Amino acid sequence: NPTWSKAQSWLMALQFATTLLFAQLASLPDIMMPALRSREMSGLAMNVEQIARMMNSQDRAELVQFATDMGTVSQDMIHEAITAGFGSEWMDPGARKFTDAFFTYTGLEHWTRLTRIVATGMARDFLIKHAVDPNQRSERYLTELEIDAGIIQAWLDSGKDFNTPAGKEVQLAIMRFTDEAILRPNSAERPTYGSDPRFMLLFQLKGFYYSFGQKVVGGLYREMQSRRAAGESIPAAMTPMLIAGVALMPLAAIALGIREELKYEDGEEPTARMDSSDYLFELVSRSGFLGPLEIPKSMFDAADYGTPFWVAPAGPTAGTAYDLINSEGWDGLSRLIPVYNQLK
Repeated sequence: NPTWSKAQSWLMALQFATTLLFAQLASLPDIMMPALRSREMSGLAMNVEQIARMMNSQDRAELVQFATDMGTVSQDMIHEAITAGFGSEWMDPGARKFTDAFFTYTGLEHWTRLTRIVATGMARDFLIKHAVDPNQRSERYLTELEIDAGIIQAWLDSGKDFNTPAGKEVQLAIMRFTDEAILRPNSAERPTYGSDPRFMLLFQLKGFYYSFGQKVVGGLYREMQSRRAAGESIPAAMTPMLIAGVALMPLAAIALGIREELKYEDGEEPTARMDSSDYLFELVSRSGFLGPLEIPKSMFDAADYGTPFWVAPAGPTAGTAYDLINSEGWDGLSRLIPVYNQLK
């Protein structure tokens, strides 16, 4: 129904404007996602090296140009990653234009582009490392990216010419690594209702949960299984999970701290009332490790926000509607004011 579609679109746009002012902070851990995709401790150093290169103007220009040449940072690709993650593929054109401008203004679009640039540079180094200096897992890693060491060596021998047949194969592998490192949610990674435009409001903001659960958490689990099947020890098999914790949770803590510093007075922060275990679980959640389990978690947390458990899985619009119905005067209406709603 066109009228229902348009109404949903603008209700979603309103939710974006009133709830996602700090989305770029929540996305801070994404900069270290390539380390998780590498599944090796050496990937942490490679990831940090790429970030350091982005701080040097000459290196940054080279990395930006390289990512542009590889096709990993096209505007369409970045928009697709954001809209699919927030469940807004079927929005009305006017509402889509508004949300695109909002994500640009808040810096989320620029941050997504930056993370993909870092992942693209690391993908190149990852392929070279496992072709030139392989370990016992290198062949499997390259096979997962649909390439082998011989093709990469042929590309290196050509002077890293991407116009050769080997170069084109390397480019495809780089694109695969980048898409697996920096999430670009798609319909195969979410339940059927999540791809039904009639349920836009219901699925809003849930796309990344499913994508992270399937690609990242599922990928870590599959890697541990592969290592155990190859006869590796339990500590070696658990290394990918250790990498994930070291890479993401400190950044999640920084992002949470900045957000609370902006929004709360000293001593009033929600984390100030948490014990160590609660705080650790909060960081696990904000790092994305719960995947789709974030939805039932929100049901358990609903009482803390003064809403019944059934409101949380119905999406943020349902939560706003519930607050408006049960509030008096300004308290309810203030939730509809962008920026003020996030900082009050």
